Amino acid sequence: MTQQGERRGAGEDDWWGELYGGGPRDAGPSGADDSVDGRFDSAARVVGAPPGHPPRPPSPRRPERSMSPGERRQQTAEEGEWWVGGPVSPLPRDPAPDPAPEGWPEPNWLPHRMGTTRSEPAEPPAGTGGADVLQAADPGRIGELVPDTVLDGGRHGDLTLRAASQRGEEARRQGGPRGDALLTARFGTGRHALLLIATAAPAPGTGNDRVAGPPPGHHTAAQEVCRRIAEAVGRNRAALVQDLAAGRHREVRSGLRRLTDRLGQRPSTGFGPERALPTPELRCLLVPADPGCPGRVFFGTGRTGLFRLRDGCWQALDPDGPPEGTTPADDVFAFRVCRARPRDVLLLCGPGPAAAMQGDPALAGELARRWAHGPPREPSAFLDDLRLRAAAHRGDRTAAAVWET
Repeated sequence: MTQQGERRGAGEDDWWGELYGGGPRDAGPSGADDSVDGRFDSAARVVGAPPGHPPRPPSPRRPERSMSPGERRQQTAEEGEWWVGGPVSPLPRDPAPDPAPEGWPEPNWLPHRMGTTRSEPAEPPAGTGGADVLQAADPGRIGELVPDTVLDGGRHGDLTLRAASQRGEEARRQGGPRGDALLTARFGTGRHALLLIATAAPAPGTGNDRVAGPPPGHHTAAQEVCRRIAEAVGRNRAALVQDLAAGRHREVRSGLRRLTDRLGQRPSTGFGPERALPTPELRCLLVPADPGCPGRVFFGTGRTGLFRLRDGCWQALDPDGPPEGTTPADDVFAFRVCRARPRDVLLLCGPGPAAAMQGDPALAGELARRWAHGPPREPSAFLDDLRLRAAAHRGDRTAAAVWET
């Protein structure tokens, strides 16, 4: 606290002083005679009217009554009153709007029945009602705020990517942050490009029950892990593409394991007192853009989370087991290479959707029905798909899908 009598340093908070005090004074009133008649005579000389002509008295007005905020805004719009930035004017209205097309669905509503082809609006999707509480912000740690929902996607050659991450219902109710992190990146161009999808979640056993949200600091650790693995993959992109094209999967596994192991060796510089946080659970998918290289690589520290939709049926692609003579505690690195075919859909899931895909056949069946035929889903439709069964799975929902065309 500043002691009484101390002075601030030179230039400190100058902008605040300029905004709320200080600064050069205006010209102020002059010493000339300033009466109503004098002002009228001066204005009359400018416009050429004879001086001494008094102004017309204002028309009588009714006694003013207090107006509601809505009436005041309406009067402002009608009078064209100027606000900061320009006048307020009403937009033109369509005198005869076209009726809604027959069978038009209710906005933002999803089918309630799973596994059927009927569209029956029964309940709004997650996030359209109920107690959605914004996460609390710390002025000293604004960089740790994460948006409620992230949606990404794009096409590259024969590949179409859709990715989304959304805060769980319980975290929304409690005003907690989204614990899952999602990062998508393309390194390189043309057929030599390498697509990376990285998801991270607070490590198991850190107090995160996948529903109520992460403990303080763990969501920023997940964001940091995704960023660091993306930097490492990007720097080694050329070698990874060459090894994948040549089928040197053993070398790819060894290199990716070294990159993943380094994530737990160097603490992040932005976590403050939470530097000793456990390394978050990481799941990644590498997709070469070369049509002649069909290998798709799953790696990370999450044991499950990769699914493939082929011929209308889902397959769980579990990672390869640890080498002989080791235990899961000794070898937490997960690795799997699968071969893609045209019209396959690869789905990389965070912990919440991974558990739902394995434990909720109705959800898996509905996604298969929506994705097995037709073009890849548009980003907004993919997000709606990810919201399905939100009431039954209230944790964060993070997933990315790659359509092979």
